[in-house]
Amino acid sequence: MADVLDTARRELGTTESPANSNKVRYNTWYYGREVSGDAYPWCMAFVQWVFAQAGKVLPYKTASCSALLSWYRQNRPECIVRDPMPGDIILYTFSHTGIVESVQGSTVTAIEGNTSAGSSGSQANGGGVFRRTRNKSLVRAYIRPFGEEMEEDMDIDKLLSEMTDEQAYRLMAKAQAHAASLPEQEWSIKEGHWARATAAGIVNGAAPEGLVKRCEITAIMGPEGPAVMAAILEIAFLCAPSACALCVVGLLILFVASILGMAMDKIHEEVRKEAADLEYKRNRNDFMYWKYMVKD
Repeated sequence: MADVLDTARRELGTTESPANSNKVRYNTWYYGREVSGDAYPWCMAFVQWVFAQAGKVLPYKTASCSALLSWYRQNRPECIVRDPMPGDIILYTFSHTGIVESVQGSTVTAIEGNTSAGSSGSQANGGGVFRRTRNKSLVRAYIRPFGEEMEEDMDIDKLLSEMTDEQAYRLMAKAQAHAASLPEQEWSIKEGHWARATAAGIVNGAAPEGLVKRCEITAIMGPEGPAVMAAILEIAFLCAPSACALCVVGLLILFVASILGMAMDKIHEEVRKEAADLEYKRNRNDFMYWKYMVKD
C-alpha cells in the first residue's frame, strides 16, 4: 500500500475553503458536484478518494465510517484485522477515520482528512488533512481493504522501511513459522542426514526446513565456538578506532570463517563414513557428530 500512503501524504496540509465549510475536492469528487455545510463531513470521502487516486477503488463506496465497517463485517470479515499495517483503514470510536501510516507501541499514526492539526480543535470535523498520532484505545477497528489480494503490488522495500522494530520481529516470527511448516527438500532426503539424525534421536524429526538461530550455530561449532566468536568481537571492539585495523579484523573474521567451513566439511565427511554404524550415531558424547548436527 505504498502508493496509497504516497497519495495521502501529498494531501497533507489541505484545508477547507472557506474554513468550516466542508468544501473540499474530496467531497466534490465523491458527490460529483461542489457541496458545503454541516451535512457533508468528509473524513471517509478523503479515504475513498485516496484509494481511488492510487488505483485501488474500495469495494464499497460510502461517506459513512459505520457503514463501511458494517459492509466489511457482512461481506469480507477476514479484512477486519487485529494488528494494523501501513495502508490499513483505521476507524475510531468518535466517528472518524484515516489511513494508517505507522504503528509504535500503544499508538497509531494515521493520515486523516477533516481533522485538526493538534488536540485543541475538533478531531472528527477539523477541516484539514493532517498526520495524527493517537492511542490505540481510541480505535474501533482496522480494515485491510483488499486482504492479501494486493500483495503483488506492494513495494516491499518501502513497507519494510516503514515498519517498527516490533512489526519486523513479528514478521520474522511469521517467516520462521512458515519455514518450519515446509517439507524436507529432495536433496536432503537423498543425502539422508536428517533421517539418520531422526533415527538416532539427535533431532525430533519435525521442521527440517526450520530457520537456524545464532545459538544453534554455536551448537554446531561446538564448545569452542562461543569463545572463538567472543575473541573476534573483542578484537573488533579494540580496533574500532582505526579503519585499517577494521580491515584487518574483517580479513581475520573471513579467515576464521573459512577455517570453520573447512572443519565443517571434514566433520561432514567423517559423519558420512560412520553413518552405517548406528551405535556410533547414538553416542551423544561423541564430539565430532555433535559439531555437525543441531540438537533441537
